[in-house]
Amino acid sequence: MRVFFLLLMCLPFLVCKGQDGIQMPFNMFRGGDMLVKKQISYINLSQDGENVLWDVSGADVINKSYKVRFSDVVGSEKRVACTERATMYYYDLQHDTLFIGGFENNTTKIDYDTKEIFLRFPMKYGDSYSGVFHGTGTYCDKIAVRSFGRYKTESDAYGSIVFPEGDTVHNVTRIHTVRFISGIRYPADSLKTISSMPLSADSIDGYIDNGMFMMKTDIYRWYAVGYRYPVLETYITSFQGYKDEPYVTAFYYPPSEQELFDDEYVNNEKSKSYYIQSRNPEQSIKPCKLTYKINRIEQDLVNIEYSLSVPSEISYGVYTADGKTVYNNERKRMNAGIHNADIDLSLCRDGVYIFRIDADRDSYTEKIILKR
Repeated sequence: MRVFFLLLMCLPFLVCKGQDGIQMPFNMFRGGDMLVKKQISYINLSQDGENVLWDVSGADVINKSYKVRFSDVVGSEKRVACTERATMYYYDLQHDTLFIGGFENNTTKIDYDTKEIFLRFPMKYGDSYSGVFHGTGTYCDKIAVRSFGRYKTESDAYGSIVFPEGDTVHNVTRIHTVRFISGIRYPADSLKTISSMPLSADSIDGYIDNGMFMMKTDIYRWYAVGYRYPVLETYITSFQGYKDEPYVTAFYYPPSEQELFDDEYVNNEKSKSYYIQSRNPEQSIKPCKLTYKINRIEQDLVNIEYSLSVPSEISYGVYTADGKTVYNNERKRMNAGIHNADIDLSLCRDGVYIFRIDADRDSYTEKIILKR
């Protein structure tokens, strides 16, 4: 006989739109914002596609305080600076596109004459763009540097994330960027010359295609409706010529931190219509339409008993910790009242599973730990 431990992960999340993606009014950087992101142990979250469930609830928090500050740049209405880990990154907004304009720290300063697209607004699942970037600068004021590379960015997935605290965030769009970065060093007095002679796109492609790059980085960013900045980021970096395993790291921005922003877009009624979160049904802005409980039955069956206060579209499923579906029922309209359903988990191995039930736009999630 198997034993099931049912751990409550989150209470209702009221999601009022489907896949909205990333939009300028809600996701453009703002001077004056400060975030505190947390570094967590890396978990492979590479699964893509539609309605993916990413679970980082088992990740350990390695560093609780990585501060990220955004500030307006004096003399420019379209440039925002982001300061993180002693490096200042510059971002330039041009029409509907946010570009990476350069960066500087105690040792290096680079200005891009061919800028990399960081985000294009709007961006939804399936959208993509690609290109090359090129810039020049100095290293320790003693060496001139040409920095260049190639990138491709795609919105390759959407779904939900389960966080270390147990909260679940829905309506999440993932952005995946692959970057190949290369560079050439010159004598310090060569800066003016190389700045006036940028590499062409064909030349940059030639360098990369012939393996003349320093590193490759896969960057994944998860954006949730209602939050301006990513709620989760992962980085996978490999170095040309090294056989060591890639360097991996992950960060998440606690949603509660972003909820504190005093912003005309986040706090107005239009923004609330995109994403409303309630951890207590009694505090919801509308009555809770669904109550439910999970019962263990003999052997491999789990029984779901749920009550609807109004007729609703119902669907439910069970997923592995890495987002694979092991059970999923067809969405059906159910009348108000009490309903029962059995889920057969006889083919499931011991481990952690995620149960999710949706009533119209309300979603509920629990963790199931299966042990023999």
